[in-house]
Amino acid sequence: MLVWMVELEPETQPSAGVVKTTVELPARYEDHGILARGGMGEIRRVHDRRLDRELAIKVLHPAHVHEPSVRARFENEAKTTAALEHPGVIPIHDRGVLPDGRPWFTMKIVRGETLDDAIANAFDLPLDERPAAVRRLLDVFVRMSEAVAYAHACGIVHRDIKPSNLMVGAFGEALVMDWGIARERDVEERCEGETHVTDGITQTGDIVGTLGYMAPEQAKDLVLVAPSSDVYSLGLVLCQILTGRRPREQSAPVTLLRLRTGLQDDFAARVRAEGVLDGGTLAEIVERATQFAPDDRYPDAAPMVGELQAWLGGEHRRQRARALVAEAQELALSMESDRVALHHAVTQAERIRLNVQPYDDEATKRPLWEAEDREVAARSQLERSQQSLLEAFRAALQHDPELSPARQGIASVARQRVVDCEDLGDEHRAAAWLRLLSRHDDGEHAEFLAGTGTIELDTEVPARATLQRVEVSARRWVLGEEEPLGTTPISRSTDAGSYVMSFSAPDRATVRYPLSLRRGQTWRPVPPDAEFAERVRLPLRSALESGDVFVPAGPAIIGGDSQALEPFARERVWVDDFVIQRFPITLAQYMAFLNDLVDAGADDLAVEHAPRQSSSTGDRADSFACLRSPSGHFRPRIEDDHGRVVDPQWPVALVRWDDAYAYADWSARRTGRPWRLPSEVEWEKAARGVDGRPFPWGTQDEPTWACIVGSTNDVPGREPIDGHPTDESPYGIRGVAGNVHDWCHDVWTREGPDRPHGRLVIGPRSDARDLRVLRGGAWNAVASAARGATRYGARPDMRMSTIGFRLARSLMREDFEEQEQKERSRNE
Repeated sequence: MLVWMVELEPETQPSAGVVKTTVELPARYEDHGILARGGMGEIRRVHDRRLDRELAIKVLHPAHVHEPSVRARFENEAKTTAALEHPGVIPIHDRGVLPDGRPWFTMKIVRGETLDDAIANAFDLPLDERPAAVRRLLDVFVRMSEAVAYAHACGIVHRDIKPSNLMVGAFGEALVMDWGIARERDVEERCEGETHVTDGITQTGDIVGTLGYMAPEQAKDLVLVAPSSDVYSLGLVLCQILTGRRPREQSAPVTLLRLRTGLQDDFAARVRAEGVLDGGTLAEIVERATQFAPDDRYPDAAPMVGELQAWLGGEHRRQRARALVAEAQELALSMESDRVALHHAVTQAERIRLNVQPYDDEATKRPLWEAEDREVAARSQLERSQQSLLEAFRAALQHDPELSPARQGIASVARQRVVDCEDLGDEHRAAAWLRLLSRHDDGEHAEFLAGTGTIELDTEVPARATLQRVEVSARRWVLGEEEPLGTTPISRSTDAGSYVMSFSAPDRATVRYPLSLRRGQTWRPVPPDAEFAERVRLPLRSALESGDVFVPAGPAIIGGDSQALEPFARERVWVDDFVIQRFPITLAQYMAFLNDLVDAGADDLAVEHAPRQSSSTGDRADSFACLRSPSGHFRPRIEDDHGRVVDPQWPVALVRWDDAYAYADWSARRTGRPWRLPSEVEWEKAARGVDGRPFPWGTQDEPTWACIVGSTNDVPGREPIDGHPTDESPYGIRGVAGNVHDWCHDVWTREGPDRPHGRLVIGPRSDARDLRVLRGGAWNAVASAARGATRYGARPDMRMSTIGFRLARSLMREDFEEQEQKERSRNE
């Protein structure tokens, strides 16, 4: 678009193409026709023969040749414009008078659009594109204001600054046009003749300037020419740039009346309410520039320009910061791809690992090694991506320390790292990431930083609830003071950590319910295949025998202990209600089982299941690890092989997996309850609780707290089942870290029992001769074997003095129903 340096009257704007009129121009210039007409004259395109270039020539309209005021204004525009040698002012090349007496001057042709049009175009853009467009216009406006500041320094006041007199060149030029009514500063000027109210171009006898953009003092009869008037007009233009609409939209008479009576619009408030950019600093600049009293404004354009430049400098830094955040967000998307790649690598390595045995040759193991190398590489790539993401957000903050998306990005990374470190039990690194999170949090992570969460639990029957926090005392995790919570349901906000709740109700067993409350999270037990939380069930007191421990349904962390032997990967698994025995089966209990078989006439079965010195001794009489009386009854030996006196309260050992299950079947027949061996996942939950602790007592590797290697300087061996009260789990089962290993229900596989969708499924008993699972530590085991995630595989016919067992069972409906409910169910 070609725009000239005057505001054209609508009825005189040329139609498309060049208007073919002729004017007798100086011989140096070849006339190429009219381009535009204005109130004072016309502009023609000419060719400068001397310098061989295209110029514009402005010629006074013939009707004004004999009007001194108009002629003076025309000549003033030429002289003033020529005197202002600044990139923001159109250069004047030549001037003179035509033979018919009309003055003229030539100037550069500039192609572009007025600031008026540029503002309109910016606000025609979609909402999300407007801020960037307005920022570009602000940069142009500052350069226009620099030209005005230069004029003020030269003692010149423009007096008609408005968007239509400001031009944006096609190549980025920022030009201030139409200096026709400019005057030297500090001169008083009175309007002559009759005052005409118009919002168009100023004519003889009019008030000086354009009503829509003039300062209040310009509407007075006596005007002191001062730079502060231009400052006011610049403030109104700035308001229009930021809001997209003209600052004064009233009719001309109303505007003039408001100017002369001192009625002031709050342009700064409009910027704060409607501006597409910063409503703070820019609004303050508008506010100062548009003060009613000239002395309250910037004294001239220079300090206003300085504040705008300072804002733009900060804005450029903010733009760079936003660009870096955008790059970081793209990096975050690629990081998710790295996370998926790591998951794929881990899964692939695990799949191959399951089919590779320790005795396989190198050729068979090589694909596993390659898969493990890919897993390491994928993990390293993810860590690099995380670090790069953090550095990208930090780089953005270096440009703009208050940029919210950058701070939020760092906070998000830090929060995830806190979770990762806490999952690994690395409290030191978790604390460091917490400090980083607290420095960059904008309030979104307040609950997480406060270290609080919410407990939401209910029971199937109303129950009184208490809460005890797990605390550290002499490096052992112990229960703190008991706090009553009232009657269920419970909704309680409290500090993150491990807790044990207790539920009690009439005729019901008291239920111990460990839970692990994470930062910013809610403990609400929702099964993987359900939509709603499951209520805690309280079995009838009569459903549990002495020594039974009820483990309520809910999620638990299994595996994930890198120092354990053959652990699962860290996993959250839902385990249904079950009962497990507090202690391993003792020698005395096992002798009672054998003797019951003898009394029932099943002597051969008693002999078959009797403990033996080893797996290879057969049925010789001297092979038994117990004694027989003349009546055929079994009793413990007097001494073990190391000369230690045998205690009937030692856990039974030297029994096979089949022997353990024979005892379970006998117990089931005798009690009417479905006793079996525990699934290894049930065992791990019962031993570790739900918080993933490595030992039943916490994290400390302390041999004196269990019957393991290093717990005594005497001859090592079995001890009575209640010998180490510190070897107790959160549910209260004993002897899980030491004394003897426990046979488990499951066939040993690397992946363990089925856990579809994260819920344990206990399969049927297998009669195959595959390896069976052993869990727990033993008297001859080191600390790594005492860790709750450690798993062993053993032949089912294995007999060792370190292997015993305890029983478990799933609960039945009648374990929770009162007698009348049972009768009603039977009748139905």
